[in-house]
Amino acid sequence: MEEKKNIPQDIHPIQVVTKIRSTRERVWETITTPQLMRQWFADVDNETMMDGETFRFLEMFGNLQMVHECLILEMVKPSLFRHTWAYPELSQASSTVNWDLESDGDLTEVIITHEGIHHITPDIPELTPQRLIGFWDSALNNYLKKFIER
Repeated sequence: MEEKKNIPQDIHPIQVVTKIRSTRERVWETITTPQLMRQWFADVDNETMMDGETFRFLEMFGNLQMVHECLILEMVKPSLFRHTWAYPELSQASSTVNWDLESDGDLTEVIITHEGIHHITPDIPELTPQRLIGFWDSALNNYLKKFIER
């Protein structure tokens, strides 16, 4: 298949993968329980995670503070957590984040796929594909993995 050169780079989904020395059930609990999410990811504003619920948190980009809003689209325990990713103060558009968990012996492979980032505020330099790759890589390897494997 011939690659189309006129498609913006950020149309392609971002994908970041890591393997964590833990059970898939423990990783699932860590990424879907607000009390645990607050310890490794962000200060989410809700107490439960269920299909159709929304959770929000703040993130700093240099001097810019942005509200993230995520609508939970699908939760298939213990293998798939899928939600939107939006910046409601900046744009009405959203993208989608999939957390896929796969057992691999005594490890769990965590695959983050962030799709549709070209829809969310393409004119903000902090929201480039490279910046989001760095964000997800850090979230998986510097925070989630270290939190679970400690």
